[in-house]
Amino acid sequence: MKKVMAKFGKILRVAVVALPFAIALLLNLSAESPHFLYPRSQLRQEHVAGLAFLWATPCGWLPDWLMNNLPVSPRDRWFGYVALLWVPALLYSVVIFSCIKLVPKIPFRGQA
Repeated sequence: MKKVMAKFGKILRVAVVALPFAIALLLNLSAESPHFLYPRSQLRQEHVAGLAFLWATPCGWLPDWLMNNLPVSPRDRWFGYVALLWVPALLYSVVIFSCIKLVPKIPFRGQA
């Protein structure tokens, strides 16, 4: 039973670390063609763009820095997707992975 729980815990940790990439993929596909994913919905591209900006808000300085410091035209569509969706997903995953690795090592009150 202990081995099964350990394996389940490992799978759960991998799923939680991969979750930001799944969200970025869903937003990316929704931005390209919202009616392909949701055929009967009233989802518009403006709404999907708002969700993408909401996704990138905690690291809002990063797209500005990338636009100003990289020699890529800001009009390139792929660069906007990378800056707004995939780089924040990478940062979120790194933070989640760090929390998963560091939190069990923190001694709590009553533990020696």
